[in-house]
Amino acid sequence: MPGEAGAAAGNADFSVAISASGRADVGLSSVAGAESHLIHAVSVTQPVQSWTVIRDHVDFATLGAALSSFIPGLPDCPQPPSFLSSTVGDVDEIVKARNELQNWLTSVLLYPGARESPAVRQFLCYGANIVPPQFEGIAWVSFSPHPGSNIPQQYMSAGAGGGNG
Repeated sequence: MPGEAGAAAGNADFSVAISASGRADVGLSSVAGAESHLIHAVSVTQPVQSWTVIRDHVDFATLGAALSSFIPGLPDCPQPPSFLSSTVGDVDEIVKARNELQNWLTSVLLYPGARESPAVRQFLCYGANIVPPQFEGIAWVSFSPHPGSNIPQQYMSAGAGGGNG
């Protein structure tokens, strides 16, 4: 087992925190309707720059699968919540899922070789500071930027101009 996990994965070269999470309805179909996905804003901070990438919960599972092909003993990515209907109670599920996923990501990035891998580099860098059109207008649950705090800060909406964290 690697070293101790904290609220934000980090060391001297960069730190990573899920700064916001929200529910998005994607895959519009005239028969089945939209499918809800949990979307996360992942903030990456280096000594001289920082950026945010938007990732579907599924992307975390894909990252875990890629890393587990060469890192033995990697924990499984937590499952996203099942959104059964459009309700305000989703916030509790979003917060719980975000916190579990943050702990997983922190743990994974402590494994030797994970931080330097092309899969992690792609995951943390591709599409930096861009809100994909399908995720515009998400009601984000924003989390405190302070390491160790998993308490939701506020709601914010990512419109055409950004506002992703």
